[in-house]
Amino acid sequence: MKRIPILAIATIFLLSCGDNTTKKEKPEVIDKALPYDSAVQESVIDTIQAIPKTIDTSINNDIKKILSNIDRYLISKAKLTPRITGDGFSEATVTVKNILQHITIQNAFMEVNILTADDKQYRTDFYTLENIEPGSVKIIQIPESSRGVKIRSHIIKLTSDSLTNGETMMVGQNYIKN
Repeated sequence: MKRIPILAIATIFLLSCGDNTTKKEKPEVIDKALPYDSAVQESVIDTIQAIPKTIDTSINNDIKKILSNIDRYLISKAKLTPRITGDGFSEATVTVKNILQHITIQNAFMEVNILTADDKQYRTDFYTLENIEPGSVKIIQIPESSRGVKIRSHIIKLTSDSLTNGETMMVGQNYIKN
């Protein structure tokens, strides 16, 4: 008879000890011990899920601002050498600089539009830039063009552990706010 209370005390002691994962699971154990009330449980779950959102609101707003205006932070500049005769260019590059401090971009997908003299789109090329560290510069070689005289470029997709949690997302004018 005396073994049952000792066993119960030992079980309670073992359940109360443990690492952080065990302590995080405590509310679930307590909820299971209480009578089930769906309204109360849903209210508790909603409150718990809302806590990170209220803490990270300013950070989330900053991230959304960066993603929707990515061309202000991954600055691209085109440089081309016009052909001596007629339209077109023989050599061109697009330089991209990451001015975001403490944020590395794992992948950036860039759209490069080659425009004619009357600003009509002649050709569109897509490029992938990898591992753009804070303050670093990446240079893209653009193939020559027989009719293009201007280059317009912008980032359309992005992968970053800091900004997109490692997922690839549409950014810039195509950015969809969640």
